Amino acid sequence: YNGGAGITYTNVFGPIITLNSPVNAFNTTSSTINFNGTVTGTGLLSVNLSIDGILNETNSSGIEGNYLFTKIIAEGDHNWTYEACDSGGCVTATTRIFNIDTAPIINVFSPTNITFSTSTIFFNATSNLTVDKWIVNYNGTNVTLSSINTTLEVEDGSHNLFLYANHSVSGVFGLNDTIFFSVDATGPQITVTFPNETLDFHEVNINLSVNWTVSDVNLDTCTLEYGGVNRTVTCLDNNTEINITGVLKKSLILYANDTIGNSNSSSVSWNYKIFQNSLTYNPNSIGGNTELFTLNITKISSLSISTVSLVYNGSSSSASFTSGDTSIITRTIVVPNPTSDANFSFIFSFLLSDSSIINTTSNNQSVTNFAIGNCSTFSTLIYNFTMLDEINQTVLTNVTIDYAFNLFDDSRTTKITSFSESSNVNPTAIC
Repeated sequence: YNGGAGITYTNVFGPIITLNSPVNAFNTTSSTINFNGTVTGTGLLSVNLSIDGILNETNSSGIEGNYLFTKIIAEGDHNWTYEACDSGGCVTATTRIFNIDTAPIINVFSPTNITFSTSTIFFNATSNLTVDKWIVNYNGTNVTLSSINTTLEVEDGSHNLFLYANHSVSGVFGLNDTIFFSVDATGPQITVTFPNETLDFHEVNINLSVNWTVSDVNLDTCTLEYGGVNRTVTCLDNNTEINITGVLKKSLILYANDTIGNSNSSSVSWNYKIFQNSLTYNPNSIGGNTELFTLNITKISSLSISTVSLVYNGSSSSASFTSGDTSIITRTIVVPNPTSDANFSFIFSFLLSDSSIINTTSNNQSVTNFAIGNCSTFSTLIYNFTMLDEINQTVLTNVTIDYAFNLFDDSRTTKITSFSESSNVNPTAIC
C-alpha cells in the first residue's frame, strides 16, 4: 500500500492552547495586565508566558485548565503568547499584541483644600509621566497653563479643582484627586447708613442711633470707633447707639474683619442744624410764679436764626437770643395757675434762614395750683377782716361781710386767681 510505504498511525497529540485574555490588539491605560489562557492535554509538563518574545514565567503544575499570570507592564506596544510542553514536545499559541497607554498620576502641591486670602493662586503639581500639557479647570472653564509652576487670578468663592495632565507619549490625560479650595480676597462690604447727613436737632448726653449694612461669607468682627474710643459691636445687628457728649464729635468709623484676615471700613460725618448744649429752668413751680427759661445751643454755621419761640402749655411767646453760632435763648413767663396740680410741657421752636422749623425735645414743668378761699379750706392766712363798732370798737354781731379778692402778677397785668364770698362770720379770714 502506498507504494510499499504503508500508512503511519499516530495516537499522541500535543497540548491545546486557547488564549482568553487580553484579546488581540487590546488597548488599556492600566499597567497591570492579567494574562489568561486555557491549556488541555495529557502529560503536561509546563505552561510558559512569553512577553515581547521573551520567556517571562513558567508554571509547572501540569494541570489542565486555566493558567493566570498577572504582570506590571511598561508603557508601549507589546505582544504575548503561551507555550505548553509535554513529553512529546512544546506547542506555542498564536501571538497576540496589546498596547498600554497609562494616564499620568498627578500629585497636586498647590492649591490645597484651604481658603486663600489672596486672588493670586499658585498652581503646582507633578506627574509620574512626561507631560506636555497641563489644563486647569476650577470654574467650569478649561485654562491651558504655560507651565505647571504658574499663578492665576482666581475670583472669590468656593472652587472644585480639576487639573489635567496630558501624557506626551500616549496623549492620555490624567486627572487629580478631588480638591476643593476657596478664595476670599475681598474685605467685607460695609456701609454706615446713619448718621450721614445734617440732622435737625440733637441734645447733649442723648444717645444717637448708628445704622449700617455689612456682608461677607466669612464675616467675623465689627468695631466702632467714635470719639477716640473703640468698642466691639455685633455685625449682624446692623445697629447700635452712641452717647453724644458734645457738639464737636460728629464723625465715626466702623471696621469689619473676616476670618481670613481681610478688613474694610466705612467712615461718616454728620452735622446738626440745632444742637442743645444745656437747658436751665425750674422743674417745680407754683401757678403765678415768674419763671426764667434759658437754652444754650450751637447752630450750623451756614444758617442763621430768624425767630425763637417758647411754646409753653400750648401758648407761644417770642424768646430773645444772642447772635453767633453759639446762642443763648431766654424767655421769662408768668406760669399759668392750673385748677389743680399739673405738668405743663414746653419746647423752644426755631425758625431758621432756610425756612425750616426746628423744635427742641419736649420737657415738663410741675406746677402747683395756687388757690385762695376762706380759712376753712386753706390754712395759710393772707388777710383777716374784723368789723367793729365805730364808736366803742367792739366786734359787731349779726353782720355780713362781702369781699372780692383778685391776685395779679408783679406787673399787675396778669390775673393769677380770684375769690369772692359773703361771710356771716366776724372776723372773717382769707387763706
